[in-house]
Amino acid sequence: NNINPHFLLFYKDFICNKPLQIKQNIFSSYTMFVMERADGNLYQLFQEIQNESQYRNIITQIILSIFSFHQITKMSHNDIQSGNFLYQRLSDSSQKGKYVQYIFDNKIYYVKSMNYIIYISDYGIAKQFNTYNDKEKILDDYWNVFNFEISKWGNFFHDYEFVLNKYQNLLSKTNNNIDMFTYERMIINELII
Repeated sequence: NNINPHFLLFYKDFICNKPLQIKQNIFSSYTMFVMERADGNLYQLFQEIQNESQYRNIITQIILSIFSFHQITKMSHNDIQSGNFLYQRLSDSSQKGKYVQYIFDNKIYYVKSMNYIIYISDYGIAKQFNTYNDKEKILDDYWNVFNFEISKWGNFFHDYEFVLNKYQNLLSKTNNNIDMFTYERMIINELII
């Protein structure tokens, strides 16, 4: 996958006409996707995390995966939750401790993998941005990250909250003429870089 390290490889999709029941809902047909294997979701991974630096690294990868999703698809995810982020444990000793390269605004940044790669998934209720200025949807996806066991965040929680509040206030200013993707890059630059 050359687009981004936070998207699982997609192999095939197909329509299944065999009825499927999920809780009270019965689906007569549905689309199934065959994708790259993951080791679990973030809820499961958070049970293993032992220190703040690992947790901070995972949150950084989540932020970068949301940013990448917005930039590549021009959509808001609309269902940011720990079950919709998957991970792969890097078992190959040659991969552990390596850095993932990102290029933003023609600058190269590196984020250490910390033995896990995080993937954004489940785009079923994603919505196309309505206008070039749909900043509220961008910010909503980032605010929903707060649902991820914030007690483990340590000081990072306060930094993250401060940055999001700052950009929420910027949204409320009537003279805000910044396009939505510049606005998002400003948020990313303060959150992780």
